[in-house]
Amino acid sequence: MKNYLSLFLLLISFTFLSAQEYQLGRGLDVIDQEKFSLKLGGFVGAKYSSENVLSMDHNGLMLYGNFLEKFNFLIEGSGDETFSYDFSSGESVRSKYYLSRAYLSYSYSDALSFKVGEFLTPLGLFNVAYIPALQWTAFKPYVADGFYPKIIAGAEVSGSFGDEQGFSYSAFYHFNHRYDTNPNNVQADEFAGAELRYIFDYEAKVAINFSRYKSVQSKEISRVGGANLLVPFNDDELSAEFLYKVGQWKDEVGSLSTWQDYAWYAQYVRALFSKNYLSLRVGQKVRFNSSKSRNWNDSNAVLGYIYKPYSALSVKLEHRYRERDGWNRLKVNETLLSFGLLF
Repeated sequence: MKNYLSLFLLLISFTFLSAQEYQLGRGLDVIDQEKFSLKLGGFVGAKYSSENVLSMDHNGLMLYGNFLEKFNFLIEGSGDETFSYDFSSGESVRSKYYLSRAYLSYSYSDALSFKVGEFLTPLGLFNVAYIPALQWTAFKPYVADGFYPKIIAGAEVSGSFGDEQGFSYSAFYHFNHRYDTNPNNVQADEFAGAELRYIFDYEAKVAINFSRYKSVQSKEISRVGGANLLVPFNDDELSAEFLYKVGQWKDEVGSLSTWQDYAWYAQYVRALFSKNYLSLRVGQKVRFNSSKSRNWNDSNAVLGYIYKPYSALSVKLEHRYRERDGWNRLKVNETLLSFGLLF
């Protein structure tokens, strides 16, 4: 922990010393040569909830760069909610940092690139918006909760093709018995999947994906399919994701348990004026056809105000209403003030 904080303070010091050359979110140049570059970067997030709890959000340090023109690499140590303090009870909780990403990629052409190591699962929209400062919301949508591992250890092939390279794809395989040990991640073996995207109007895209995995703990076999959409309108943005999951596992006596889940969200971000945005998101997660009769319908709505003076810096004030019917029912209102910065 002390070493991690020392590196973080060192990064801040270098940033101020190099203020004339440094650009927020672009990392600090350690080595900048024609055939080799190395940058030091990082990100930090914090949030304060209406339950009177202050916590560190996802935060970490990164070393990344490229060499011989076609090779890229990244090494990241990070942690989720590494510290939290409850002002009501006086209790604090700490968790460890871990090696979350470490990969090497090779770009053969626009149509074919390879990646190997530990990296983000290349599915959906929210999962690849990994860093708090780059997310429009600090409330995680249901599609990013338990449907598939967010980080895998394996190999990926990706690229673009078609007229004006209007299509892009990613296909991956996760090596057995290697997985992110962070408790917020689904731990899985036999994980493979792919996503196909169509890009239109420069930055807009629509995609379909599918995957299959076997969870480590319950040995559950899950098959997941979905679609997502991202459409910018000048400074506004519409996004949506949908996932459908079929799961089954055998218990201690060999009885087969099955269920089906689906989850979705739709989000619109409206530019109010320069650097200020209003967001509205609605979403739902439903479990049905559960052989254990644990069906539920969990829905929510999130209204947020976002101050984003730079692409790498955001402050968000959000309110979420959540209601769950069926098994383990609840009804709750939550307010969250959050901060995210990418160095």
